[in-house]
Amino acid sequence: MANPIILYLRPFLQCWAALAVFLVFLTGPAFASCQTDGLKFDHAQLRATPPNAPVSAGYLQIINTTGQTQTLVSASAPFAKRAEIHDMKHDSGVMKMYEIERGLAVPDRQTVALMPKGRHLMFMDLDRQLKEDDIFSVTLEFVPCGRVTLPFHVTRLPGLVHTHGETHTKGHKQKDHDHKQHDHSH
Repeated sequence: MANPIILYLRPFLQCWAALAVFLVFLTGPAFASCQTDGLKFDHAQLRATPPNAPVSAGYLQIINTTGQTQTLVSASAPFAKRAEIHDMKHDSGVMKMYEIERGLAVPDRQTVALMPKGRHLMFMDLDRQLKEDDIFSVTLEFVPCGRVTLPFHVTRLPGLVHTHGETHTKGHKQKDHDHKQHDHSH
């Protein structure tokens, strides 16, 4: 036979257990969701190419508010057989490009820019010409967040100034955005 005290407290214990489960699900994970809140992207662009060009470059800004460092470890796109994360550096007075083999760290509460003449995505073995004003999906893989697919706009002169109004992919709504807040002289 059951203990009378337990039988008496059973309704209260069940109520407290239900409340505890509810609070666990209400508060959610300790880190923000990568796809909805934690990672934001602006100015996602691809450099337009002439016919039969074997390579193109991709640029964007990555804003991390996930609560932890995210590392961009790979990129892929349907128009390229392979993609790498690259950087540029001066070597004996010559600017040289090299692959960032272990990925590009994006610390929490930081913005990392992939821009012309600096860090960028390199798309190789293209299967088509990238024409100005086209839009292609590019998948970026972050550790620990996972994969995020977003639209990249093809432009002749990539950068923040030239297509600013067209290349916001996440982060803030275009109609509510005051462009005077930014310095576009990069």
